[in-house]
Amino acid sequence: AFKSKYTTKGDYTLTKKGRGKPASKVQGRNGATAKEASALLCRVAARSVPLVRASSAGLTSVKVAWTKVFGATKYGVYRAASKNGIYTRVALTSALSFTEKNLTAGMACYYKVCAVVGGADGEWSAAIAAKPGSVIPAAVKAASAGSTGVKVSWSKVAVAREYAVYRAASAAGSYKKVGTSSGLCYQDKGLTAGKTYYYKVRAKCLDGGTTFGPYSSIVSAKPIPATPSSPKAVSAGYNSVKVSWAKVSGASGYELVRATSKTGKYTLVKTTNATSYSNTGLTTNKTYYYKVRAYRTVGKTKVYSASYSAAVTAKPVPTAPGRMKAARASSSSVKVSWAKVSGASGYEVARATVKTGKYTTVKTVTSGSAVGYTNTGLKKGTTYYFKLRAYRMVSGKKVYGAFSAIVSAKP
Repeated sequence: AFKSKYTTKGDYTLTKKGRGKPASKVQGRNGATAKEASALLCRVAARSVPLVRASSAGLTSVKVAWTKVFGATKYGVYRAASKNGIYTRVALTSALSFTEKNLTAGMACYYKVCAVVGGADGEWSAAIAAKPGSVIPAAVKAASAGSTGVKVSWSKVAVAREYAVYRAASAAGSYKKVGTSSGLCYQDKGLTAGKTYYYKVRAKCLDGGTTFGPYSSIVSAKPIPATPSSPKAVSAGYNSVKVSWAKVSGASGYELVRATSKTGKYTLVKTTNATSYSNTGLTTNKTYYYKVRAYRTVGKTKVYSASYSAAVTAKPVPTAPGRMKAARASSSSVKVSWAKVSGASGYEVARATVKTGKYTTVKTVTSGSAVGYTNTGLKKGTTYYFKLRAYRMVSGKKVYGAFSAIVSAKP
Protein backbone atom coordinates (compact mmCIF):
# COMPACT_ATOMS: atom_id res chain seq x y z
CA ALA A 1 0.00 0.00 0.00
CA PHE A 2 1.07 3.58 -0.71
CA LYS A 3 0.31 6.45 1.73
CA SER A 4 0.74 10.22 1.48
CA LYS A 5 -0.02 12.66 4.31
CA TYR A 6 -1.33 16.16 3.55
CA THR A 7 -0.83 18.72 6.38
CA THR A 8 -3.99 20.73 5.76
CA LYS A 9 -5.98 18.65 3.40
CA GLY A 10 -5.89 15.26 5.14
CA ASP A 11 -4.60 11.98 3.69
CA TYR A 12 -5.61 9.12 1.40
CA THR A 13 -4.60 5.52 0.67
CA LEU A 14 -3.75 3.88 -2.68
CA THR A 15 -3.70 0.10 -2.59
CA LYS A 16 -1.93 -2.01 -5.26
CA LYS A 17 -2.05 -5.77 -5.90
CA GLY A 18 1.51 -6.11 -7.18
CA ARG A 19 3.96 -5.03 -9.83
CA GLY A 20 2.32 -4.54 -13.20
CA LYS A 21 -1.17 -5.19 -11.79
CA PRO A 22 -3.93 -2.56 -11.39
CA ALA A 23 -4.51 -0.65 -8.16
CA SER A 24 -7.64 -1.79 -6.46
CA LYS A 25 -8.77 1.54 -4.93
CA VAL A 26 -7.95 5.19 -4.21
CA GLN A 27 -9.52 6.53 -1.04
CA GLY A 28 -9.35 10.18 0.22
CA ARG A 29 -9.68 11.00 3.93
CA ASN A 30 -9.86 14.16 6.09
CA GLY A 31 -10.66 16.43 3.15
CA ALA A 32 -8.13 15.14 0.57
CA THR A 33 -9.46 16.24 -2.82
CA ALA A 34 -10.16 13.93 -5.75
CA LYS A 35 -7.72 16.04 -7.76
CA GLU A 36 -4.92 15.33 -5.30
CA ALA A 37 -5.78 11.63 -5.26
CA SER A 38 -5.80 11.57 -9.05
CA ALA A 39 -2.40 13.27 -9.15
CA LEU A 40 -0.92 10.51 -7.00
CA LEU A 41 -2.61 7.90 -9.12
CA CYS A 42 -1.02 9.36 -12.25
CA ARG A 43 2.41 9.34 -10.67
CA VAL A 44 2.02 5.72 -9.55
CA ALA A 45 0.60 4.65 -12.94
CA ALA A 46 3.52 6.27 -14.73
CA ARG A 47 5.89 4.16 -12.66
CA SER A 48 3.86 0.94 -13.14
CA VAL A 49 5.29 -1.47 -15.71
CA PRO A 50 3.05 -3.80 -17.75
CA LEU A 51 3.88 -7.48 -17.92
CA VAL A 52 4.39 -8.21 -21.63
CA ARG A 53 4.42 -11.26 -23.90
CA ALA A 54 4.93 -11.48 -27.66
CA SER A 55 4.64 -14.29 -30.21
CA SER A 56 4.40 -14.87 -33.92
CA ALA A 57 0.88 -14.25 -35.21
CA GLY A 58 1.58 -15.43 -38.72
CA LEU A 59 3.97 -15.30 -41.59
CA THR A 60 4.37 -11.51 -41.44
CA SER A 61 2.97 -10.50 -38.05
CA VAL A 62 3.66 -10.50 -34.32
CA LYS A 63 1.13 -10.18 -31.51
CA VAL A 64 2.11 -8.27 -28.38
CA ALA A 65 -0.08 -8.44 -25.26
CA TRP A 66 0.28 -6.99 -21.76
CA THR A 67 -1.38 -6.62 -18.38
CA LYS A 68 -3.55 -3.65 -17.47
CA VAL A 69 -2.04 -0.72 -15.58
CA PHE A 70 -4.65 1.01 -13.40
CA GLY A 71 -4.97 4.66 -14.32
CA ALA A 72 -3.43 4.30 -17.79
CA THR A 73 -5.48 5.75 -20.64
CA LYS A 74 -3.40 4.24 -23.41
CA TYR A 75 -0.33 2.12 -23.99
CA GLY A 76 2.67 2.73 -26.19
CA VAL A 77 4.18 -0.20 -28.07
CA TYR A 78 7.80 0.14 -29.18
CA ARG A 79 9.95 -2.09 -31.38
CA ALA A 80 13.67 -2.43 -32.07
CA ALA A 81 15.80 -4.75 -34.19
CA SER A 82 17.94 -5.78 -31.20
CA LYS A 83 17.43 -5.95 -27.47
CA ASN A 84 19.58 -2.88 -26.79
CA GLY A 85 18.81 -1.15 -30.09
CA ILE A 86 16.83 2.00 -30.81
CA TYR A 87 13.12 1.55 -30.06
CA THR A 88 10.51 3.20 -32.25
CA ARG A 89 6.86 3.46 -31.32
CA VAL A 90 4.72 1.31 -33.59
CA ALA A 91 1.39 1.64 -31.82
CA LEU A 92 -0.57 3.77 -29.35
CA THR A 93 -3.65 1.95 -28.21
CA SER A 94 -6.13 1.71 -25.36
CA ALA A 95 -6.39 -2.07 -25.85
CA LEU A 96 -4.31 -4.67 -24.02
CA SER A 97 -2.83 -6.18 -27.17
CA PHE A 98 -1.53 -5.16 -30.57
CA THR A 99 -0.76 -7.19 -33.69
CA GLU A 100 1.90 -5.66 -35.89
CA LYS A 101 1.55 -6.68 -39.53
CA ASN A 102 3.49 -6.38 -42.78
CA LEU A 103 6.75 -7.47 -41.20
CA THR A 104 9.39 -9.61 -42.87
CA ALA A 105 9.24 -13.30 -42.05
CA GLY A 106 12.05 -14.27 -39.71
CA MET A 107 13.12 -10.72 -38.83
CA ALA A 108 14.23 -10.07 -35.24
CA CYS A 109 11.71 -8.01 -33.29
CA TYR A 110 12.10 -6.76 -29.71
CA TYR A 111 9.16 -5.07 -28.02
CA LYS A 112 8.66 -2.84 -24.99
CA VAL A 113 5.36 -1.45 -23.71
CA CYS A 114 4.64 1.48 -21.42
CA ALA A 115 1.54 2.93 -19.83
CA VAL A 116 0.53 6.38 -21.10
CA VAL A 117 -0.78 8.64 -18.31
CA GLY A 118 -1.82 12.24 -18.93
CA GLY A 119 -0.34 12.10 -22.39
CA ALA A 120 3.11 11.09 -21.14
CA ASP A 121 4.85 7.72 -21.42
CA GLY A 122 5.52 5.83 -18.22
CA GLU A 123 8.31 3.37 -17.59
CA TRP A 124 9.03 0.77 -20.28
CA SER A 125 8.58 -2.91 -19.68
CA ALA A 126 11.40 -5.37 -20.13
CA ALA A 127 12.21 -6.19 -23.76
CA ILE A 128 10.42 -9.23 -25.19
CA ALA A 129 11.56 -10.94 -28.41
CA ALA A 130 9.46 -12.55 -31.14
CA LYS A 131 9.80 -13.33 -34.84
CA PRO A 132 7.13 -13.11 -37.53
CA GLY A 133 6.97 -16.19 -39.68
CA SER A 134 8.17 -18.54 -36.93
CA VAL A 135 5.84 -21.06 -38.52
CA ILE A 136 8.12 -23.84 -39.72
CA PRO A 137 6.57 -27.19 -38.78
CA ALA A 138 8.82 -29.05 -36.37
CA ALA A 139 9.19 -32.71 -35.39
CA VAL A 140 8.43 -33.80 -38.95
CA LYS A 141 8.43 -37.58 -39.40
CA ALA A 142 7.77 -39.98 -42.24
CA ALA A 143 7.01 -43.67 -41.81
CA SER A 144 5.70 -46.52 -43.90
CA ALA A 145 1.92 -46.79 -43.85
CA GLY A 146 1.72 -50.15 -45.54
CA SER A 147 2.77 -51.63 -48.86
CA THR A 148 1.85 -48.57 -50.92
CA GLY A 149 1.69 -45.65 -48.49
CA VAL A 150 3.74 -43.28 -46.34
CA LYS A 151 2.45 -41.28 -43.38
CA VAL A 152 3.96 -37.84 -42.78
CA SER A 153 3.37 -36.12 -39.42
CA TRP A 154 4.49 -32.89 -37.73
CA SER A 155 3.95 -30.75 -34.65
CA LYS A 156 1.35 -28.01 -34.49
CA VAL A 157 2.09 -24.46 -35.62
CA ALA A 158 -0.09 -22.23 -33.45
CA VAL A 159 -1.01 -19.74 -36.18
CA ALA A 160 -1.38 -22.20 -39.05
CA ARG A 161 -4.73 -22.94 -40.66
CA GLU A 162 -3.46 -25.49 -43.16
CA TYR A 163 -0.37 -27.47 -44.08
CA ALA A 164 0.97 -28.48 -47.48
CA VAL A 165 3.02 -31.65 -48.02
CA TYR A 166 5.62 -31.89 -50.78
CA ARG A 167 7.33 -34.99 -52.17
CA ALA A 168 10.41 -35.74 -54.26
CA ALA A 169 12.25 -38.83 -55.45
CA SER A 170 15.52 -37.67 -53.92
CA ALA A 171 16.53 -35.31 -51.11
CA ALA A 172 17.80 -32.69 -53.56
CA GLY A 173 15.17 -33.43 -56.20
CA SER A 174 12.21 -31.43 -57.45
CA TYR A 175 9.45 -31.30 -54.83
CA LYS A 176 5.80 -31.29 -55.85
CA LYS A 177 2.82 -30.72 -53.62
CA VAL A 178 0.99 -33.99 -53.05
CA GLY A 179 -1.66 -32.82 -50.63
CA THR A 180 -2.84 -30.51 -47.88
CA SER A 181 -4.12 -31.14 -44.38
CA SER A 182 -5.76 -29.11 -41.65
CA GLY A 183 -4.54 -31.70 -39.16
CA LEU A 184 -1.07 -32.80 -38.11
CA CYS A 185 -0.53 -35.67 -40.55
CA TYR A 186 -1.00 -36.68 -44.15
CA GLN A 187 -1.04 -40.14 -45.73
CA ASP A 188 0.48 -40.38 -49.19
CA LYS A 189 -1.00 -43.33 -51.10
CA GLY A 190 -0.49 -45.20 -54.34
CA LEU A 191 3.28 -45.46 -53.97
CA THR A 192 5.73 -48.18 -55.00
CA ALA A 193 6.80 -50.62 -52.30
CA GLY A 194 10.49 -50.43 -51.45
CA LYS A 195 11.04 -47.05 -53.13
CA THR A 196 12.31 -44.19 -50.95
CA TYR A 197 10.30 -40.96 -50.99
CA TYR A 198 11.36 -37.59 -49.56
CA TYR A 199 9.01 -35.09 -47.92
CA LYS A 200 8.90 -31.59 -46.51
CA VAL A 201 6.01 -29.60 -45.05
CA ARG A 202 5.08 -25.95 -44.73
CA ALA A 203 2.25 -24.08 -43.06
CA LYS A 204 -0.28 -21.59 -44.37
CA CYS A 205 -0.76 -18.91 -41.71
CA LEU A 206 -3.90 -17.18 -40.54
CA ASP A 207 -2.68 -13.86 -41.92
CA GLY A 208 -0.88 -15.24 -44.94
CA GLY A 209 -3.70 -15.47 -47.47
CA THR A 210 -2.62 -18.07 -50.00
CA THR A 211 1.04 -17.77 -49.02
CA PHE A 212 2.79 -20.61 -47.24
CA GLY A 213 5.65 -20.26 -44.77
CA PRO A 214 9.14 -21.75 -45.01
CA TYR A 215 9.70 -25.45 -45.61
CA SER A 216 10.40 -27.89 -42.81
CA SER A 217 13.41 -30.15 -42.71
CA ILE A 218 13.40 -33.07 -45.16
CA VAL A 219 12.37 -36.55 -44.04
CA SER A 220 12.15 -39.80 -45.96
CA ALA A 221 10.47 -43.19 -45.85
CA LYS A 222 9.63 -46.08 -48.13
CA PRO A 223 6.41 -48.08 -48.28
CA ILE A 224 6.80 -51.62 -47.02
CA PRO A 225 4.28 -54.25 -45.92
CA ALA A 226 3.22 -54.07 -42.29
CA THR A 227 4.54 -56.66 -39.86
CA PRO A 228 1.98 -59.47 -39.49
CA SER A 229 -0.01 -59.13 -36.29
CA SER A 230 -1.89 -61.55 -34.04
CA PRO A 231 0.36 -64.58 -34.66
CA LYS A 232 -0.78 -67.81 -33.01
CA ALA A 233 0.61 -71.33 -32.78
CA VAL A 234 -1.32 -74.38 -31.57
CA SER A 235 -0.77 -78.12 -31.65
CA ALA A 236 -2.46 -79.68 -34.66
CA GLY A 237 -1.64 -83.30 -33.76
CA TYR A 238 1.09 -85.49 -32.33
CA ASN A 239 3.57 -84.33 -35.01
CA SER A 240 2.27 -80.97 -36.25
CA VAL A 241 1.73 -77.34 -35.25
CA LYS A 242 -0.63 -74.88 -36.93
CA VAL A 243 0.55 -71.27 -37.15
CA SER A 244 -1.79 -68.43 -38.13
CA TRP A 245 -1.62 -64.63 -38.41
CA ALA A 246 -3.66 -61.61 -39.53
CA LYS A 247 -3.75 -60.66 -43.19
CA VAL A 248 -1.44 -57.80 -44.21
CA SER A 249 -2.97 -55.37 -46.70
CA GLY A 250 -1.07 -55.30 -49.98
CA ALA A 251 1.12 -58.29 -49.16
CA SER A 252 1.94 -60.74 -51.95
CA GLY A 253 2.86 -63.49 -49.50
CA TYR A 254 4.47 -64.49 -46.22
CA GLU A 255 7.59 -66.28 -45.04
CA LEU A 256 7.32 -68.49 -41.96
CA VAL A 257 10.46 -69.37 -40.01
CA ARG A 258 11.02 -71.79 -37.12
CA ALA A 259 13.51 -72.40 -34.30
CA THR A 260 13.78 -74.73 -31.33
CA SER A 261 14.51 -71.91 -28.89
CA LYS A 262 13.17 -68.36 -28.77
CA THR A 263 16.55 -66.74 -29.38
CA GLY A 264 17.91 -69.55 -31.52
CA LYS A 265 18.54 -69.71 -35.26
CA TYR A 266 15.35 -69.50 -37.31
CA THR A 267 15.11 -71.30 -40.64
CA LEU A 268 12.52 -70.92 -43.38
CA VAL A 269 9.84 -73.59 -43.30
CA LYS A 270 7.24 -72.17 -45.68
CA THR A 271 6.54 -69.42 -48.21
CA THR A 272 2.80 -69.01 -48.68
CA ASN A 273 0.14 -66.53 -49.71
CA ALA A 274 -2.25 -67.94 -47.09
CA THR A 275 -2.57 -66.66 -43.51
CA SER A 276 -1.95 -70.02 -41.85
CA TYR A 277 0.23 -73.07 -42.23
CA SER A 278 0.36 -76.51 -40.60
CA ASN A 279 3.95 -77.58 -40.01
CA THR A 280 4.15 -81.38 -39.99
CA GLY A 281 6.86 -83.98 -39.35
CA LEU A 282 7.65 -82.62 -35.88
CA THR A 283 8.61 -84.41 -32.68
CA THR A 284 5.86 -85.00 -30.12
CA ASN A 285 6.12 -82.76 -27.02
CA LYS A 286 9.06 -80.77 -28.40
CA THR A 287 8.67 -76.98 -28.22
CA TYR A 288 8.90 -75.05 -31.49
CA TYR A 289 9.08 -71.28 -32.01
CA TYR A 290 7.69 -69.47 -35.05
CA LYS A 291 7.86 -65.99 -36.58
CA VAL A 292 6.39 -64.66 -39.81
CA ARG A 293 7.00 -61.66 -42.09
CA ALA A 294 5.11 -60.30 -45.07
CA TYR A 295 6.48 -59.36 -48.47
CA ARG A 296 5.26 -57.56 -51.57
CA THR A 297 6.61 -58.50 -54.98
CA VAL A 298 7.80 -55.54 -57.09
CA GLY A 299 9.05 -56.80 -60.44
CA LYS A 300 11.29 -59.69 -59.48
CA THR A 301 12.13 -58.30 -56.04
CA LYS A 302 10.51 -59.10 -52.72
CA VAL A 303 10.00 -56.08 -50.45
CA TYR A 304 9.75 -57.34 -46.88
CA SER A 305 8.07 -55.94 -43.79
CA ALA A 306 10.39 -54.10 -41.42
CA SER A 307 10.55 -57.02 -39.01
CA TYR A 308 9.23 -60.44 -38.22
CA SER A 309 6.20 -60.86 -36.02
CA ALA A 310 6.55 -61.67 -32.36
CA ALA A 311 7.64 -65.26 -31.76
CA VAL A 312 4.91 -67.74 -30.85
CA THR A 313 5.37 -71.22 -29.52
CA ALA A 314 3.63 -74.58 -29.38
CA LYS A 315 4.47 -78.26 -28.96
CA PRO A 316 2.86 -81.17 -30.88
CA VAL A 317 0.63 -83.40 -28.74
CA PRO A 318 -2.16 -85.82 -29.64
CA THR A 319 -5.43 -84.16 -30.56
CA ALA A 320 -8.51 -84.40 -28.37
CA PRO A 321 -10.71 -87.37 -29.32
CA GLY A 322 -13.70 -86.42 -31.46
CA ARG A 323 -17.15 -87.86 -32.24
CA MET A 324 -17.71 -88.68 -28.57
CA LYS A 325 -20.75 -90.78 -27.65
CA ALA A 326 -22.07 -92.44 -24.48
CA ALA A 327 -24.95 -94.93 -24.50
CA ARG A 328 -26.64 -97.43 -22.14
CA ALA A 329 -25.15 -100.88 -22.63
CA SER A 330 -27.09 -102.64 -19.85
CA SER A 331 -28.77 -101.92 -16.51
CA SER A 332 -25.30 -101.58 -14.98
CA SER A 333 -23.06 -100.45 -17.82
CA VAL A 334 -22.46 -97.58 -20.30
CA LYS A 335 -20.53 -97.78 -23.55
CA VAL A 336 -18.32 -94.82 -24.49
CA SER A 337 -17.04 -94.49 -28.06
CA TRP A 338 -14.83 -92.03 -29.94
CA ALA A 339 -12.95 -91.47 -33.17
CA LYS A 340 -9.42 -92.81 -33.46
CA VAL A 341 -6.70 -90.23 -32.76
CA SER A 342 -3.79 -90.26 -35.19
CA GLY A 343 -0.50 -91.17 -33.52
CA ALA A 344 -2.10 -92.12 -30.21
CA SER A 345 -0.59 -94.98 -28.18
CA GLY A 346 -3.69 -95.25 -26.00
CA TYR A 347 -6.47 -93.40 -24.13
CA GLU A 348 -7.48 -92.58 -20.58
CA VAL A 349 -11.20 -92.58 -19.77
CA ALA A 350 -12.38 -90.39 -16.87
CA ARG A 351 -15.80 -90.38 -15.17
CA ALA A 352 -17.85 -88.23 -12.77
CA THR A 353 -21.41 -88.17 -11.46
CA VAL A 354 -21.67 -84.39 -11.82
CA LYS A 355 -20.73 -82.71 -15.09
CA THR A 356 -18.63 -80.06 -13.36
CA GLY A 357 -17.50 -82.40 -10.61
CA LYS A 358 -14.27 -84.28 -9.99
CA TYR A 359 -13.34 -86.79 -12.69
CA THR A 360 -11.40 -89.96 -11.90
CA THR A 361 -9.69 -92.27 -14.36
CA VAL A 362 -11.70 -95.47 -14.76
CA LYS A 363 -9.78 -97.04 -17.62
CA THR A 364 -6.49 -96.79 -19.47
CA VAL A 365 -6.90 -98.21 -22.94
CA THR A 366 -3.47 -99.27 -24.17
CA SER A 367 -4.34 -99.59 -27.83
CA GLY A 368 -4.18 -96.54 -30.03
CA SER A 369 -6.54 -98.14 -32.52
CA ALA A 370 -9.29 -98.69 -29.92
CA VAL A 371 -12.43 -96.62 -30.44
CA GLY A 372 -14.64 -97.74 -27.52
CA TYR A 373 -14.87 -98.87 -23.90
CA THR A 374 -17.73 -100.29 -21.79
CA ASN A 375 -17.80 -99.16 -18.17
CA THR A 376 -19.49 -101.79 -15.98
CA GLY A 377 -20.61 -102.01 -12.35
CA LEU A 378 -22.67 -98.82 -12.52
CA LYS A 379 -25.86 -97.90 -10.63
CA LYS A 380 -29.04 -98.06 -12.60
CA GLY A 381 -30.74 -94.72 -13.20
CA THR A 382 -27.70 -92.64 -12.24
CA THR A 383 -26.32 -90.23 -14.82
CA TYR A 384 -22.62 -90.69 -15.51
CA TYR A 385 -20.40 -88.20 -17.30
CA PHE A 386 -17.38 -89.24 -19.34
CA LYS A 387 -14.43 -87.59 -21.05
CA LEU A 388 -11.16 -89.01 -22.32
CA ARG A 389 -7.80 -88.00 -23.67
CA ALA A 390 -5.27 -89.65 -25.94
CA TYR A 391 -1.63 -90.17 -25.11
CA ARG A 392 1.51 -91.01 -27.02
CA MET A 393 4.51 -92.82 -25.58
CA VAL A 394 7.75 -90.88 -26.07
CA SER A 395 10.93 -92.28 -24.52
CA GLY A 396 8.89 -94.35 -22.08
CA LYS A 397 6.70 -91.42 -20.96
CA LYS A 398 3.09 -90.58 -21.74
CA VAL A 399 2.50 -87.31 -23.58
CA TYR A 400 -1.15 -86.35 -23.19
CA GLY A 401 -3.43 -84.37 -25.45
CA ALA A 402 -6.44 -82.32 -24.37
CA PHE A 403 -9.59 -83.91 -22.99
CA SER A 404 -12.55 -84.55 -25.27
CA ALA A 405 -15.97 -83.01 -24.93
CA ILE A 406 -18.07 -84.44 -22.07
CA VAL A 407 -20.79 -87.00 -22.82
CA SER A 408 -23.28 -88.64 -20.47
CA ALA A 409 -25.62 -91.63 -20.19
CA LYS A 410 -27.59 -93.70 -17.66
CA PRO A 411 -27.28 -97.49 -17.23
